[in-house]
Amino acid sequence: MWTTLSPAAEITPLLAGQSLTVWLHWLNPTPQSVVQTVPAGFACRLANAGQRFESRLELRTTAEAGEVTIPPGGFVWRE
Repeated sequence: MWTTLSPAAEITPLLAGQSLTVWLHWLNPTPQSVVQTVPAGFACRLANAGQRFESRLELRTTAEAGEVTIPPGGFVWRE
C-alpha cells in the first residue's frame, strides 16, 4: 500500500547519503478507539521534480514501533 505525502513546507534539497526527517501521523476520525500497528520501518518511494527514488523509512526510535491505541477523533505521530 502506498500513501502519498504532501510537504507542509518547502523542502531543502538533499545530497545522497543525507538524512531526512519525516513525521507520520495516523488520524482516527471515528467515534471509537482504533488499534494501529506502527511498523519499525517500511519501503517508500519519494518523488521530486519528476524523479522517483526508492528508499526505506525507519523510526528514529524503534521503541515507538508496535501497537498503539488511537483515541476517538485523535491521532498519533512518529518520527
